[in-house]
Amino acid sequence: WRKSKVEENPSSAELEGRLAVLLDLGLTEAEVVKVVRDFPEFLGCDEELLRKNIEYVGKTFFVRDKALLQTIVRKPAILGNIVDCEGNCVGECNR
Repeated sequence: WRKSKVEENPSSAELEGRLAVLLDLGLTEAEVVKVVRDFPEFLGCDEELLRKNIEYVGKTFFVRDKALLQTIVRKPAILGNIVDCEGNCVGECNR
C-alpha cells in the first residue's frame, strides 16, 4: 500500500467531500479543524476509506453517536488506518 499513494494536490471538490464526511457525522466545524490540525493526512484519504474506517471503529469498538465523534476527535489517525487486510495486524498501519 505504500506505493499506492502518489503526491498530488486534491481538488477543492475532493477536499469538500472529505470534510463533508465528518460534518455529516455531526462534528462541529471546530472539531473538524482539530481533526485536520492533528491529522492533516486526513485530507489525502479517499472518502470511501474514511467511511469504511468510521464504520469499522463503530462496529469493532461498539461506539456510536457522541462516543464515536469523541473518538474521532481524540484519535483522528484512525481515519487513515488500513483495515481491509484483515490479518493479525489489522488497523495497525495507516497512510
